[in-house]
Amino acid sequence: MEMTTLLTDKGTYNAEEVKAMAQAINFGRDIGEIKDSVKSMRDDMNSMKQQYVTRAEWMPVRTMVYGFAALVLVAVVSALIALVLVPRM
Repeated sequence: MEMTTLLTDKGTYNAEEVKAMAQAINFGRDIGEIKDSVKSMRDDMNSMKQQYVTRAEWMPVRTMVYGFAALVLVAVVSALIALVLVPRM
């Protein structure tokens, strides 16, 4: 037996009205969860902003990495040139 009406102290509601109220309650919960998620993401972003590396702090690391890459590239090119130009005995 399916219940088609809901009797409350504020009145009687049909099944469609009850479904609409249930969905509204779920939307309210979803909005609350989204607000909590956004707040936690905002807190995480603020904590990450305090720990990030500035461009000035990154420059020495970048210089060393680029220098090492250039050194490896020069070594490879030099080895290839030596293989081609050095006469074999």
